[in-house]
Amino acid sequence: MTEDQYAQRALSELIAHILSKRSGTIEGLNYQNLAFRIGRRNRHGEGVAIGMGRILGRMGHMLRELENNWSSRIPNIQCLVIDTVGPNQGLPGDGIDESWSDYRSLTRREKEDRVHREHREILAFGSQWNQVLKRLGIWPVSAARKESRSVETAYWVVSPNVRNNEATVQAWRRASVVGRAAFMGWDPNDMGHGGIGPAFAGKTKRGINPGDVILIARRHRFKPEIVGFGTVHGEFAERIRGVKTPETFGSLRRLSPFIPWTGLPPSNVPLAEVVRHTKALVRLHPDRNDAHRIVCEWLDQQLYKRSLRASAKPSHSDIKVVSSPDNHQLDYRVQTRARIIKAARVEAGLIKDYQGWLAQQGREISAVKYGTLQCDAYEEGRNNLIEAKSSTHREHIRMAVGQLLDYAFQGKMKLGDPHKAILLPNEPCADIVKWLDSLEINIIWREKKAFVDNANGRFT
Repeated sequence: MTEDQYAQRALSELIAHILSKRSGTIEGLNYQNLAFRIGRRNRHGEGVAIGMGRILGRMGHMLRELENNWSSRIPNIQCLVIDTVGPNQGLPGDGIDESWSDYRSLTRREKEDRVHREHREILAFGSQWNQVLKRLGIWPVSAARKESRSVETAYWVVSPNVRNNEATVQAWRRASVVGRAAFMGWDPNDMGHGGIGPAFAGKTKRGINPGDVILIARRHRFKPEIVGFGTVHGEFAERIRGVKTPETFGSLRRLSPFIPWTGLPPSNVPLAEVVRHTKALVRLHPDRNDAHRIVCEWLDQQLYKRSLRASAKPSHSDIKVVSSPDNHQLDYRVQTRARIIKAARVEAGLIKDYQGWLAQQGREISAVKYGTLQCDAYEEGRNNLIEAKSSTHREHIRMAVGQLLDYAFQGKMKLGDPHKAILLPNEPCADIVKWLDSLEINIIWREKKAFVDNANGRFT
């Protein structure tokens, strides 16, 4: 982890320490204790105090930058970290003079008085500490401690290879995304195979319960691969309406909220350490495994951010879809003025919904202009070039193919060889899919409230 990431974790731990106090006094934490709490440990499991001064310095810079854009003074939370030996034993070390420039020149009594006054301000700041975390994009402590970090919450990894059949993994991915559910191949009453079926269904003492968090992921070709994750909602079920599954299955667990995820988490999240296994179901142990803890915290943070975005509408100012009947990109062979306008509106709505879907993963799309022409969507992070069409009729598909090939050719110097896909309101016929596959063009389509693709999640 970087020092900035450790600084964020240190701030979260210090705020948790503050909010756990109900009396009018608060005790300090020594450097080794705080290092242990944020995961800076040696091979013996002990906190590594060396370097914590730099981390606290980074934390102080983060808070000062936030304070400059906020109307409230943020108390000096760094003063909670204390020396255990030397002249400042039981008090902050001399490094705090970055915030208190005269600290080194004070007598011990004067230092104690200043620290006690600051402690009172720290406690009086109360719930505003969570506002600090929110503004910095860090999970609020109360939610983390009371909800998802509680001893009652368990974290699980479920394999997307439901029936141990590589040929159907992509179809199972699609079923999980559309159905917002995790699937298990073993029957809920089958006590064989390590009791995985009953444990998944929550029929055993240590099985999955409502409120637990499931990560649908696996290790494939020595690399981690994610489908999505979410919080278990309700009891297990043995059938699901409106979702096509490629094979039979034992049971499913519905996830709400559910976040579909393609690609990998940030580099500081050690997912590869968590999916070393080949089992269909594995429970994580964040209480005794650092890699598990970091992954679980990342899942918690993403689910919390999802809850904040649930009522917010994403901004679509960077997507420009021309809806004028004079738009030649919608110039089909035979069409009326009304049909052109209707097609443009359908495409605009499709792109808007697709952008909102990607926003759940923190992904963004924009547009690329080629003189007077403009593609419908471009995802720079994945080099995905996308053209939307309002229908799966062949004439619409043919026009999209021509546009994509033209855009890719004209933008080759800037975009290189982009991944190409057509965004559609529903899945086209198999003949069209086969033809597009020969051109290395994929398809994205809407299924209920979800978007899926035939590229193993590259575009969704």
